[in-house]
Amino acid sequence: MSELVGRLHRDASMLERLVTRRFGLPADSTAVVIWVIVALVAVSAGILVPPYVSVMGDSLMKLVALPAALFLTFFLLASRSNLLRLIILIRASGDVVFESTRFGVGGAQIGVGGLLNGCVILIAVMLVLEHPARFKRELVRGWGWFLAIAFFGIIVSPDHGAAIRLYLQLLSTFAVFVGGWYLVESTDGFKTCVKLIVWSSVVPVVYGAYQFATGSGVFYDDAGIRYQSTFTHPNVFAFYLALAISLTFYVLKSPLFRLGGWSKLMIALYLVALIVMLGLTKTRSAWIAVAAIFFVYGLFFERRYLIYLLGGGALALFIPGVGDRMLEIIGQKPVLISSYTPLNSFEWRQSIWTSALAWMSPTRYLTGYGLEAFPALSTTFFAESNNIHYGAHNDYVQMFFELGAIGVAAFVGLYLYSIRLVRGLFRTDRLAGFVTVSLVVEYLVVAASDNMMQYLAFNWYVWFLLGAGAALAVLSKTTTAETTSP
Repeated sequence: MSELVGRLHRDASMLERLVTRRFGLPADSTAVVIWVIVALVAVSAGILVPPYVSVMGDSLMKLVALPAALFLTFFLLASRSNLLRLIILIRASGDVVFESTRFGVGGAQIGVGGLLNGCVILIAVMLVLEHPARFKRELVRGWGWFLAIAFFGIIVSPDHGAAIRLYLQLLSTFAVFVGGWYLVESTDGFKTCVKLIVWSSVVPVVYGAYQFATGSGVFYDDAGIRYQSTFTHPNVFAFYLALAISLTFYVLKSPLFRLGGWSKLMIALYLVALIVMLGLTKTRSAWIAVAAIFFVYGLFFERRYLIYLLGGGALALFIPGVGDRMLEIIGQKPVLISSYTPLNSFEWRQSIWTSALAWMSPTRYLTGYGLEAFPALSTTFFAESNNIHYGAHNDYVQMFFELGAIGVAAFVGLYLYSIRLVRGLFRTDRLAGFVTVSLVVEYLVVAASDNMMQYLAFNWYVWFLLGAGAALAVLSKTTTAETTSP
């Protein structure tokens, strides 16, 4: 608290000096001017509150938007870094709440989620302006090309509103990546970033357990009952859990975290809870991704985990719901996507991919139809859409349709470049290098079967970790060079 008060005092003093220099006022009158400005802001807020309340109606969640904006502004002035840490800590718990705070302004939907997106972008800009020497051109190379091509996709998009929203999400993800980079100035900084992601999973896991115990808030589709916790879809929850499982396992195994006997036991039990919750999402690609990570870990670190994986996988197939979902992949359990066409899940995906690619004009193979064009046009080219605007459930197909071959190359290049940024971790922390690189490879693999670009919360956590890992890799390289230099 004393640090926060001190920061506010320094910011107020800086504002006072700025006003004095800008307007040439006597030093004694500057404080009076600032108080007059504060009073005008307060009066303006008082005038605007009644119409604001009348627009929002009696929705408590929507009424929260204005106080949330004021809180974020206050915290932003007080401490940019701590605000980013707070956002990372709570972001996984907020999807459903943020959706309920949306309201329309000029045909656009905004809410607390949009405020957070803008806030992290502003945090990244302020961190770079405050510490320009720490910013490296390497941070922009991968993202720069992709964002430039996506911006062109906004111009030609058939749905400009959706395209702009997605682009702002991409910008906020890049900002979180930059924020992760700036938060790591030592090994302890990287540990803090990992802890933030792991701790952020507690509320979603507890709420998911509550949904399971009470049967409330469940998601129904062809797979039956699925649990989504605080997220908008079980798939988003599942991929987030895959990340949380990887990092919780890292905390359990890494020598950076000096854990006592009871701490290890509690973390091990929590890891089991994460895996159980992952099973309740019924998201097969996330199951396979986690199994693949443990399989590779067993090959290169501890062989006994291959036995654990084999035994656990065999037992899981006898669990109702798990075995059925795996049989569906090989076509033994059909999914009815229309009144006359039974297809399994993979065949359904193949159907929409084939329809989209067959409909495309060869003149669009290079640049595509524009950002968010796939769902906008899916009711045109996909005969079985039933007037539902489907995504491709394959980022590569959707990227090719929307941004062409150039967009696919930029998308893949972005993630391959992130591997280049974090590969230095293998020099000093093989397990950290394995976890971060595995997550990137996992992302590229599951992107072939899901709409990963749309999963904002999950993307934030992935890129926050990559930013922190890239910073630790550079720090480790610098420390090694200083140690080995004569």
